[in-house]
Amino acid sequence: MDNNNPENGNGAGPEMPELPELPRVTFEPVFMRPVSAHPEEQEPSATPAEARAAPDSPGSPPDTGAPEGMDYSQYGYARAAFQTMERPKRSKSGIVFGMLAGMVLALTGMLIAVIVMGGNISIGRGDFEYPWWQSEPEPPPLTYAPSTLKPSGGGDAKLDIVQVEQGQPESALGGGPLTNREVVRKGRPSVVCVLGENASLGYLGMGSGIIMAEEGQYTYIITNEHVVSGYDTVNVLLHDGEEYPAILVGMDQLSDLAVVKIKVTGLQAAEFGNSDAIQVGDPVVVIGNPVGIEFQGTATAGMVSAINRSITVQGRAMTLLQTDASVNHGNSGGPMFNEYGQVVGIISSKIMGSFSTVVEGLGFAIPITIAKPVIDDLISLGYVSGRPTIGISDAVHITASESRFYHVPRGVRVLKINENSDAFKQGLRIDDIIFQVNGEDVYTVEHINRIKNQFFVGDSMTVTVYRERRELDITFVLMEEGQLQ
Repeated sequence: MDNNNPENGNGAGPEMPELPELPRVTFEPVFMRPVSAHPEEQEPSATPAEARAAPDSPGSPPDTGAPEGMDYSQYGYARAAFQTMERPKRSKSGIVFGMLAGMVLALTGMLIAVIVMGGNISIGRGDFEYPWWQSEPEPPPLTYAPSTLKPSGGGDAKLDIVQVEQGQPESALGGGPLTNREVVRKGRPSVVCVLGENASLGYLGMGSGIIMAEEGQYTYIITNEHVVSGYDTVNVLLHDGEEYPAILVGMDQLSDLAVVKIKVTGLQAAEFGNSDAIQVGDPVVVIGNPVGIEFQGTATAGMVSAINRSITVQGRAMTLLQTDASVNHGNSGGPMFNEYGQVVGIISSKIMGSFSTVVEGLGFAIPITIAKPVIDDLISLGYVSGRPTIGISDAVHITASESRFYHVPRGVRVLKINENSDAFKQGLRIDDIIFQVNGEDVYTVEHINRIKNQFFVGDSMTVTVYRERRELDITFVLMEEGQLQ
């Protein structure tokens, strides 16, 4: 447009020429690119080099950073708009940071790919290869040390059950049923505290026990297997505060029963009653040492909630008496008295609640009539006759976290095995990890025992073990405990 053209006339200023019709435009990210409706009428735009070399002129936009190849000769408003536009500036530090972040992500991805493709980090049956960057680890640490207690057996004492006829006790503080106070006064002197210690690991355990009978210079005490198992030494604390070292007579994991003896006489033994005569609703009193020694001799009362209750405790199927009398840690091995002051059950377990479930009044006791033959065998033999055994006396299970960390299968690691057992003769060794029995996966000692107890002495059983990155099948004959002596 030329403002000095004389044909404008009248000195009224230059006449504005008629602007052509604006073409349609399309929008793309960041920049607006006008597109003519008649592209054949557009004059070819200058090349990028020519545009940079040419000076500003009415027909060309200034160098404002607009996209190359755009013709603004027809649009004065577009030139003004681009003159005020600024090209976004990029931070050099941001670019450097982005490059570094990309490199880190790329290297991380490459490392993951190498680990997954080049090293085996998963654990599967028959495939326990270690990753290329990791040497073979040491075996998992022991979660408990082998017990040094040895069953002695060899006793002649028997557990005697006193029958009650027509509701009259043969030994009572008077005629007829006793009050709770009389039951406690009669039974408390025969309840003891059983203390276990494992010096190698430096921990203590505590439970309860029942004075059963004396023989010669010794007094026999009944308790639970889980109260004495795994300890180097066991002491017995009497109700009067006297403490004596105990000798293990025998223990049976299946029934959760054990017998120890202390070298002292003249103690008051408990009286044992017939648990078969118990009925639901009968009153009972539980005496023991819940939580700690400071609560030694605690007595709680309740009733028999159920009889012949079949439950599984740590892999053991047991038939128990159920009571709502308060039972806590430390009561294990203690007595449950009937209304005549007779022991009719040996406290064994309780059902615990969780963070979302509150459970109260679900305690369980081993009936005396079921415990009697086991206790008699433990005193005379040190073991229960007719029970099949592999010959493993100590073992520890491999947890899921240990399995992942050490790249070994979950199972049971053998810590001690009797060399007279057929399992040892057929090749089972210390530090072998048993992860299958007769083709079934096993993770705990209780699981192995549950399978084993389905068989009899003389039957064959096959275990699959992991040893030095190899799997081995070992078949052997189950034996009786007495055959291992």
